[in-house]
Amino acid sequence: MINSNARANFNKRASELVEKLVIQLEEVSQPQNMTGSDAEIYALDWSDKIVEPLEGISRNLNMLTGEYSDIFFTKNKKRIGFEGEIYSDFIKLSKSIYRTSELNKKVTNKFIESELFNWILDVHMNSIIKQEFCDFLEDKVNDVCDTWTVAFKVLYLRIPCKIIIGDTWIDYTRKNEIEEHIIRKGEIDSKDIEATRNIFGNTVYVACEIKNCSRDRAIDLAYEKCALSVDILKCFSPTVTIPKIPLQFDIDSRTKKNEKNFTFVFKETFFNDLTVTLTPSAGAAFEFPKEFIIPLHSHIFQTLNNSKTKSNELKDVVRMNVKKYAAALSNENLYERIVLLASIWDSIFVKNENEPVQYTITQYGPKVISNNVNDRKQIKKLIKKMYACRSAYIHRANESEFENEELANFQFFTLQMLSALAHLSFFYSTTADVIELIDEEIEAAFDINNYVKEIPINS
Repeated sequence: MINSNARANFNKRASELVEKLVIQLEEVSQPQNMTGSDAEIYALDWSDKIVEPLEGISRNLNMLTGEYSDIFFTKNKKRIGFEGEIYSDFIKLSKSIYRTSELNKKVTNKFIESELFNWILDVHMNSIIKQEFCDFLEDKVNDVCDTWTVAFKVLYLRIPCKIIIGDTWIDYTRKNEIEEHIIRKGEIDSKDIEATRNIFGNTVYVACEIKNCSRDRAIDLAYEKCALSVDILKCFSPTVTIPKIPLQFDIDSRTKKNEKNFTFVFKETFFNDLTVTLTPSAGAAFEFPKEFIIPLHSHIFQTLNNSKTKSNELKDVVRMNVKKYAAALSNENLYERIVLLASIWDSIFVKNENEPVQYTITQYGPKVISNNVNDRKQIKKLIKKMYACRSAYIHRANESEFENEELANFQFFTLQMLSALAHLSFFYSTTADVIELIDEEIEAAFDINNYVKEIPINS
């Protein structure tokens, strides 16, 4: 897992950190006076009763950078760890191991950080290196690796059947499965049973299986794949052709809609004539029609989320822009949607900031979508109209008028372009390769002899 050239370097740096450990006496924490909303929290406060400092690993978060600034282990009123520049060295070593080895496919950076600190503490406390750090780390990694099936709840979605997308599947819980789960758990209290039914009942989820890694890394990898599958599903929704149909479904941690919304109405002070309105769901449950799912089964986007498909830069670009496309469809502000859709065309066809954006996009984009000259002209005309709307909105905050049909066509052509690039990604590795291909075709297509008639020399 860690190559031989790097092993010696990592072992040396880990050993050197042992000598740089900071040892401090722990001070007894004093109760803090809370202010503002924190002071009004109903919570048990045991701080005034604590006479000994808590034992274990602790870290301080730098509120200016959003990153930890130290790491210490506390025991017997002593703190052992790193801070300042030495802490930076500790973090650099951890990140180097994570980036330059195969371990990043199996465990998280946090895991490597934790085990590095544990090894350093063990060497310090026992005054002996029982096992070189890299050997120690690989053993720890092997201990936690397994096969995991990970699922994420999807809100505001109703599906007619199980949907397979690449390595993932979108499914829903069944009543009989829930009842069997209740029996296996041995639940007999009616409140517990009702709580279980409420938690798991009518739940749509997206899931996948992740092999040979730790549980935490499996969750990270699964989330990436499952989120992409939800985005791919959005590409087949009726919103593509009817822009005003709301598209709110998503993994619960990504959705912008709360499951419950509270509204408080009162006079002068909060509890004076207070009324509370609870809206169970701010999002509209989207019922995915079966006829929209059928084309997905054999679509090229299936390959974007399949571990058997060899990846390259062009495939990565398509994946990134499928995510942007789904985000655009989910945005109910149609002008913001146009901006997001235009950014997809920009990222693919504009090679550098010195190129005229609209000319470059109309030069290449339509040729990826259609071979028909008249169709290309219509696509080029539509792109110019949408880019005019985009420019007016982002530069002048002007919501210029457009027809719903124009946006629907722009959405459809954007999807067609991404689908075409997904196909091309099996034969070409980069967007530059595709642009070069189009340039070659343009150069070869024009033959002046087709347009100039022979002129008699003696005329």
